[in-house]
Amino acid sequence: PPPSTTAAPTPTGPPAEALELPPTTPVAAEEQEMPPIEAAPVQPEAEPPPPTPTSAARDVTGQTIGPYRLLEKIGQGGMAEIYKAYHPTLNRYAAVKVMRPGLTDSGDLVARFQREAQTVAALRHPNIVQVFDFGFLDGRGYLIMEYVEGASLQELMRRRQLADEPWQPDEILHIMAQVADALDYAHRRGVVHR
Repeated sequence: PPPSTTAAPTPTGPPAEALELPPTTPVAAEEQEMPPIEAAPVQPEAEPPPPTPTSAARDVTGQTIGPYRLLEKIGQGGMAEIYKAYHPTLNRYAAVKVMRPGLTDSGDLVARFQREAQTVAALRHPNIVQVFDFGFLDGRGYLIMEYVEGASLQELMRRRQLADEPWQPDEILHIMAQVADALDYAHRRGVVHR
């Protein structure tokens, strides 16, 4: 896994490293001044195969996408389910985002999913996960992305609320600075997060 940056503990709360979003890759100076990313027209080389009735409705845990074995479902959103996967040759984990069953019937949604892959794959920032690959599994689009170990900001917030531990101002500033830096980087390249 990539090395993470750490900070000294704050006198009013837990160590700042517990709140730091792990970096992905270093940002080269020349990457800071890249021109905006232009949305490329999505023209898949081939239409995705239609989903089969049995594959579209089932969980894909245990399946293999290329060398990645899908180990467990770790999340879901409006368009996709996210799985933790393992690449045995490289001895590393990845996050695999697979379009939800039924959404591949819409060419517009498939094109949107592919544009997301192309857009995020072009970004290189310590607080934005990397996209490694894009393809189709049983007619469902998928993204293979960097897996970042640790709790999400949503989970950290939930834990604090349950423990009735308020956030300290320096902790909030530390987290917001990382989020703002990533958003600024994306916005300067013409990407708007929705």
